[in-house]
Amino acid sequence: MAIWAILLYRKQQKIVWLGSSKAQFTLLVLWFLAVLLDGFRTDSSAWLNEVLLKLPLILAPIYFVQLNRKSRDMELSLILLVGFASLTAAVSTINYWLHYEEINRLLLQSKHVPIYGNMHHIYFGVYMAVSVWISWYYLKRGSYKRLWIVLGVVLLICMHILSSRTGLVAFYISAIVYMAFEAYQRKRWKLLIGGLLVIGLMPVIGMQVSTSLRNKVLNSLEDLEAVRSGENINFKSLAMRVEAWKTTVNVIKAQPVRGVGAVNLENELQRQYVRDETVLYRENRVGPHNQFLEVSAAHGLVLGVILLLFMIYWIKDTQGDPWKLALVVLILVTLLLESLVERQQGLILFVLCSFALNHLPSSKVIETES
Repeated sequence: MAIWAILLYRKQQKIVWLGSSKAQFTLLVLWFLAVLLDGFRTDSSAWLNEVLLKLPLILAPIYFVQLNRKSRDMELSLILLVGFASLTAAVSTINYWLHYEEINRLLLQSKHVPIYGNMHHIYFGVYMAVSVWISWYYLKRGSYKRLWIVLGVVLLICMHILSSRTGLVAFYISAIVYMAFEAYQRKRWKLLIGGLLVIGLMPVIGMQVSTSLRNKVLNSLEDLEAVRSGENINFKSLAMRVEAWKTTVNVIKAQPVRGVGAVNLENELQRQYVRDETVLYRENRVGPHNQFLEVSAAHGLVLGVILLLFMIYWIKDTQGDPWKLALVVLILVTLLLESLVERQQGLILFVLCSFALNHLPSSKVIETES
């Protein structure tokens, strides 16, 4: 990616920062500097791994902002991305059907459907949701509409079979936001009512035809009851996550300015679990599962504010475009439910959405072009 960024710069001789992308890039540079400063207080080998993990924070934006978003090459590149996601989803779904009984039993125990290639199931769920929105965008203005229909339908079906609850929740919230803004801008309230009915019926129908989705919902209801009662929260995914949020907040309270360091966070979190006398077993004491809490605990509250400012700039740059708002809401919900940027799979997706997809030609233009 670094090599391609250099080659693109040599060809174009300039970098065009659209909207607030330059300010966003500056915030990411500050984030990366905080990672570099961790080297003074952490183990050198673990720190170097963290630096390499976060390096795309400053490399990926330089590459993505130089892409010609109006070209057919951009569409073809995204066809590759969405196509691979669709192929992975299809193969994983076939594997699910081949091991139907075993996997469905695991789903009732807060486990997940295995993803081909061993990609983390939460991250793949978010990739599928983003890919559905990319398919919808190019269905309206792309050159390969039939292909986008096929890819979008495959992903939409597979998403309800394979996706984590994080991906599904983020997708449905983003879909509601999309319908609300689309109806408001067109002043067509029947469209909003019809869209909300479709959105509401999709999971209902999905539960009737997909055992995996039905088991996820049943498991989620058990999780919610565990969160409400505060009892028997072990092996309950959502309840464990809520406990992790409380514990991470206590870590932040102890070191609100400097944080404990990204490399040290896991050990400090485990010590905080002990200090808080958690009822969770050692194997269930999970990480923050919230990007805002993660960066605040690792680098101090200032980094939490920096991430918040980044998202505010991102929302501002959507300029009320329903499709772009849906995309930023999807990522925002994911950041609240998962530490998305702590793996390079999620980090690249985060930067792709904010620096490339958010600056595609506005979907609102489609109405005037058609």
